[in-house]
Amino acid sequence: MDLVYALPADVEFVAAEGVSDCTVEATGHRCRVGDLPAGNTVDVTLILRPAVSGTLIIPVAFTSMEADLDPANQSGEVPLEVPAASDTDLALACTAEPAVVLNGEALHLTLVARNEGPRPAEAARVVSQLPAKAVLEDVELSQGEWSATAPDLVEILLGRLEVGATATMTLTVRVAANGTASHTARISSTQPDENDANNECSTQTQVVPAADLRVTKTVSPDPAILDEPLHLFITVTNQGPNRATGVHLDETLIGTFEILRMTPSQGFWRLETPGVQWQIGTLEPQAAATLDLVLLASELGAITNHSAVVADQADPHPENNVVARVTEVQRTGDLSLTLDAPAPPLILEQPAPYRFTVRNRGNSRPRRSCSAISSHRPSN
Repeated sequence: MDLVYALPADVEFVAAEGVSDCTVEATGHRCRVGDLPAGNTVDVTLILRPAVSGTLIIPVAFTSMEADLDPANQSGEVPLEVPAASDTDLALACTAEPAVVLNGEALHLTLVARNEGPRPAEAARVVSQLPAKAVLEDVELSQGEWSATAPDLVEILLGRLEVGATATMTLTVRVAANGTASHTARISSTQPDENDANNECSTQTQVVPAADLRVTKTVSPDPAILDEPLHLFITVTNQGPNRATGVHLDETLIGTFEILRMTPSQGFWRLETPGVQWQIGTLEPQAAATLDLVLLASELGAITNHSAVVADQADPHPENNVVARVTEVQRTGDLSLTLDAPAPPLILEQPAPYRFTVRNRGNSRPRRSCSAISSHRPSN
């Protein structure tokens, strides 16, 4: 028994299963099926490659050397539905993290492309419109390559995207504009997409003002001297990116001391138990304010000083808003030596009294002292 079928001009024969010895004849293709005992069946699979879309009709017939009692059912037509090349449904989804970001901090935009089929997508391409005043910092792709075609445009060439396959793209940006940061992206390929409603996605992220305040402090002298001035020199710097308003610093002081004076470069100060508060006001980006706080240590031990600065704006790095120091208070000694010599003339080989006086002008008793006196006789 043989299988005979005719293929349209735009359909290519690839292979056949369940048959053998396929040949091309003037009337069409013929494949050998072999003997088929009574009551048995045979499954024949033709693998074809159509070059056009639409409904293709393939005439099929079985022939044998024996007479057939019902020749009408030996032949028929097989319809072949070939989808058009435009039947590629690309979908694009976008997310942005975090939903609220500080001005100048990293914003991650993630795009996921998917081919819903039914055909592979060739030369898939994504164009991403970045938010206003956004600086692109990094791009990570699961496939393909990217380029910045404009300061706010990123083009991603994904290439071939199989049916059911996905591609992930992550763009990291830093936005320098407060308010709503809008991001849009669109996917396309060389095939038309009848369902373009899912080809575009967008995100909106709230960008809030941020000011990175930093406080530093120097202490002089260190250790402190009992009953002597102790200078705490404090500097507050706004490292940006935005203006800082309502800036104030709380200085906590623990120990026995007297505040001699406070000299701020801007703003004013007031006593706040257990220390002082410095109202700085407004600091522009990269601007700094200083405070010279002078104490008088009145008791031995230690003076603990803790500085903490805040503002109305969020701070991306609060760890540098605080600085603490512990300063030891010590006594000091100030020894002086005076000489009381006899009035001239001196008498040869007669005693001449010399008096040395050592005086401690400091506020502590030296733990150990020594003195050495040397003399020499003139050569003549």
